[in-house]
Amino acid sequence: MEDLPRKSFGDITVTLPVGVYLFGNNRILFLPTGSPHWQNGPGNVPIYPGCAVKTNDKDQLMWIGGSAGSPTRARIFDVSEGGPTFIHGWFNFAQLKTARSGHSCALILDKVLVVGGNDRSNKMLRSTEIIDLNTKTVTYGEDLKEPRSFFGMVTLGHADNQMVW
Repeated sequence: MEDLPRKSFGDITVTLPVGVYLFGNNRILFLPTGSPHWQNGPGNVPIYPGCAVKTNDKDQLMWIGGSAGSPTRARIFDVSEGGPTFIHGWFNFAQLKTARSGHSCALILDKVLVVGGNDRSNKMLRSTEIIDLNTKTVTYGEDLKEPRSFFGMVTLGHADNQMVW
């Protein structure tokens, strides 16, 4: 497999049937399934420290990111809208209630949990927001016991018995 084009830190990956998407260094790279060659991903979408998850749709991923000066937005990338690297496959989905960066996220059933991160003053957050994939609404969830930023989350189990770790 070829090396990635440049060194990077804190990248985030999402795997879809068509390949692996790597978010980092203000860009997106794509590794097609079965290929050893990385290529440019779908456009020059601003990639701030955030998170990404595969949605329940096999052809979609959700990127949730923002910066100190902008709201945190959830955007959907849909491979079926023109291919795995087509820039016009991106769609705005929802805006979070709290601006954050360095947060983590996980999919559980039809909801995406967005947890922790740093606020606009770089203070670590305890808050949780829940994005409902069916209604496109964002609500607050229970706070963490301690603030966290730049950490990982994973969903374990199957649809009838899931947990986030």
